[in-house]
This record gives sequence, C-alpha cells and structure tokens, in this order.
Amino acid sequence: MVTRARTRAIDCIRSTRRRSETFVAPLDEGIAAAPRDSAPDAAERAADRGTIMSALDRLPDVQREVIELTYYAGLTQTEIAERLKQPLGTVKTRIRLGLERLREVVKASS
Repeated sequence: MVTRARTRAIDCIRSTRRRSETFVAPLDEGIAAAPRDSAPDAAERAADRGTIMSALDRLPDVQREVIELTYYAGLTQTEIAERLKQPLGTVKTRIRLGLERLREVVKASS
C-alpha cells in the first residue's frame, strides 16, 4: 500500500511538472508577455499567427478541438479524453492526424 501511495505521489508531481513545462500560453497572453520588437518582427509574427489560424480552420472540428485543448489550454491527452468523454486512443489519434494535416497545410502555404 505504501508503494502504491508513493508511486501515485511521484506520478502527480511529474504530471504537474510536465504540465508547467509544456504549457503554451494562449495567443493573447503570449503577445502581451512578448517584448515590443521592431515593426518587421511584429508583422512577421502576425503573418505566422494568421497562417496558423487559417490552418486550424481547415482541420475537422474534432481534430481542431483536441489540438486547441492541448496547446492553448495546456491539457494532457488523458485530461482531454476525460473532458470530452472519449477513449484515450481516439484523442491520441485525432491529435496525431491533426498535427500531420497542419504540417501539410503550413508547408503548402509557405
């Protein structure tokens, strides 16, 4: 029983640490926290943001939703599965397929 409690405590600590290390701030927060750069840098970031948003709009709703929950809300795949009441394997597949599709769309627009 002690071993199980210890293992769960370690898992909890690792999960919290992983979440804080991999969390990506929402676009608005990232912009507010970013230092003011020169106009060309800001224009380039705005163009990149537009490309990403356009690529996300081309994804099927289910793929876009899991990717947004992963990168903008900072949720783990397990947390997304619980929130959406979907099997973990389904969530993983949707993320993988969505990222592949994003890569294709961004590459084609470059």
